[in-house]
Amino acid sequence: MTNTSPRRRYRFAGFTLSPRGRLLLRGDQELALIPRYFDLLVLLVERRQDAVHRRDIFDAVWSDVVVSDSALTQAIRTIRRALGDDPRDPQFIRTVSRHGYRFVCADTIEEADT
Repeated sequence: MTNTSPRRRYRFAGFTLSPRGRLLLRGDQELALIPRYFDLLVLLVERRQDAVHRRDIFDAVWSDVVVSDSALTQAIRTIRRALGDDPRDPQFIRTVSRHGYRFVCADTIEEADT
């Protein structure tokens, strides 16, 4: 589970991410993500100034279970698909070779979640 501020939400490129409401919206349409994938997206968005190391991701999102790197790869693939992101030309999630991942959408707005 991530260390989210329950009263913040994030807007980027037509999406709204509400950790408090556990919602990812494209416009008014809710996009379904399984809970751990949602937590991973929140972690990356909250730490968007950093490239988040795989180890930190596993500690935050999968702290209670042992999973392989392929589980993380599948989670990233699913999130990219939900966002319409292209790993070869990422607008949202960039792979940082031999390190982890970084949320790269420059126009992310953090605001109160009412």
